[in-house]
Amino acid sequence: MEIPIKDRLCNSDRILICGMGGGFDIYSGIPLYFSLLGMGKQVFLGNYSFSFLPASKGKRITPTGWIIHPDCNEIGYFPEKYLAEWLASKGQDAEVIGLEKSGVIPLHQTLEEIIRLHKIDALILVDGGTDSLMRGDEYGLGTPTEDITSIAASHDLDVKEKILMCVGFGIDHFHGVNHSQFLENVSDLIAENGFHGVNTVTQQDEEGKLFLDLVKYANERGKGHQSIVANSIASSIEGKFGNYHATTRTRGSQLYINPLMSFHWYFSLEAVATKVYYLSQIAYTQSEIEVKRAIQAYRNMVHTKPWDEMPY
Repeated sequence: MEIPIKDRLCNSDRILICGMGGGFDIYSGIPLYFSLLGMGKQVFLGNYSFSFLPASKGKRITPTGWIIHPDCNEIGYFPEKYLAEWLASKGQDAEVIGLEKSGVIPLHQTLEEIIRLHKIDALILVDGGTDSLMRGDEYGLGTPTEDITSIAASHDLDVKEKILMCVGFGIDHFHGVNHSQFLENVSDLIAENGFHGVNTVTQQDEEGKLFLDLVKYANERGKGHQSIVANSIASSIEGKFGNYHATTRTRGSQLYINPLMSFHWYFSLEAVATKVYYLSQIAYTQSEIEVKRAIQAYRNMVHTKPWDEMPY
C-alpha cells in the first residue's frame, strides 16, 4: 500500500498511531501500521478507550495510561485487548496503550509521557469516521467529545510531525454529519496546505487482508459489541454497496456502504486544530463531562449552518 505521507515520515523512526475517538478507532490505523513497519519504522499503538482500564490488570504507565496486553482481564467491551491478542497471533509486538477517558489536560500529560518514554518523533491520530474535521458551526458535529479532546491534547505536543487521518467517509451521516460540509472543510485545508493526500486499501493488498482478518477476529471476540465503523469500512473494502449490514447491530437502520468509506484522508494536525472554533474553551478541561458541557455551551450560542444537500 503506497501512502501519500511517506515523504513526510521519511525522517521519523519511532511513530505513535493513536485512535482518537474511542471504541475501535485504532483499528482503522492498522493498514497504516503495517505499511510503516514495511518502511522499517518502529510503530507504537494507542487508543482513547471506552473500557474500564483499571479493571484490566494492565500495566499503568501514567495516571490515565495503561499497557494492554493479551493476558489482560476480560472486562466485557475491550477493543484494545482484542487487538493485542490479534497482533500476538501475527507475531507482532502485542501491546496497545489504552488511554482512559478524560479531559484535555490529563490526556495531554499522558501523551507527553508516552512520547518521552518511547522517544516518539511522529504522531498520527486516527479517526474512524470524518467528524474530527467539524469545526463547531456545522449542521451536526457527530460525536465530537473524544475527537476534539484528542486534537486539543495533541496539536501542540513537542513532536516534529503530527498528522490526523480519517477513515470512513459517509459513516457519520448517521450521527448527523453533513458530508458536503466535511468536503468544504477539506477544501479549506487544501487551500492552506493542510491536506496531505488520500489513499485506500483493497482486499488484494496485504494490509487490506490483515484489516479484514482483524475485523473478523474482533467480531468473534466481542459478540454483541461489533464495531459499526470498522465493519462498514471492511464492507467497503470487500465491495459491498448500499444497504448492506455486516452485523445485526445496524438492523432496522438504512446504511449506505460505498467505496469512499475505505479512503484514508491525511491532514496536518496543527492545521485542523486551528480551525476548531471552540478549542480554547476546552483547553483546560480535566474530565470528559467538562468537554461535553463546553461543546454544548458553544453550540447554544453559535448560529449553525443549515443542512447542505450535495448536488450529485
